[in-house]
Amino acid sequence: MESAVKHNRLAGVSGVLLHDGRRFIQYLEGPTDGLASALGRIENATSHSEIVFLADGRVTTRLFPNWSMRAVAVNSLEITEVARANWQEALSGRPSRPGSRTGLELMLAHGARLG
Repeated sequence: MESAVKHNRLAGVSGVLLHDGRRFIQYLEGPTDGLASALGRIENATSHSEIVFLADGRVTTRLFPNWSMRAVAVNSLEITEVARANWQEALSGRPSRPGSRTGLELMLAHGARLG
């Protein structure tokens, strides 16, 4: 984790990593070249397997501007909820449907636990 924080800081990338002890969901934000560098490190790491991209797109404001990377422990139901959330709607810029939360909204809610 320390290596990721250092690399992300240099690349101008921020984000949050949710984990349940077995699975991880990572949200990254930053400049295109910094994100490409961070994603390259993730894809080439031997410690990662079965990588699935849930969404890719632009956001107008960073959700985690002060975190080069922050890990948040969640339970298995919470990580499943985030994985199954509507990520495309989150990136559309439109408000989420009543009674549902987008993947970004859930990541923000879980990340807010740590302040």
